[in-house]
Amino acid sequence: MNMFDLREHKDLIHSLVAEADEKSIKWEWSVESIERTKVRIFWSYLEYCNQPEPYYTVELEDTGNGCWIHAKDENGDTMESEIVTDNEMPFLNCPLDEVIKKMIRCICY
Repeated sequence: MNMFDLREHKDLIHSLVAEADEKSIKWEWSVESIERTKVRIFWSYLEYCNQPEPYYTVELEDTGNGCWIHAKDENGDTMESEIVTDNEMPFLNCPLDEVIKKMIRCICY
């Protein structure tokens, strides 16, 4: 399975989070880290609420038959998921940059 690399989309990720930060009146949004399969997005409101991990995440998952992407909250619970590739149902495939946009907008808006 050819796994995707979120680091190849770092400019897109940074611009989407910066856009959310500009629109937020009170709370700061920023990219904490971008790894191959995981992006951590900091939200200052979660820090204010004393969350031990004040981050949302976007994560790629190798399903063995394709690749999914998930937006997860500060507790690791999935908020949204999308198919990036599926070997059995390729008509459901979605370009990685499009699903990154969808996951970050799910988190930040």
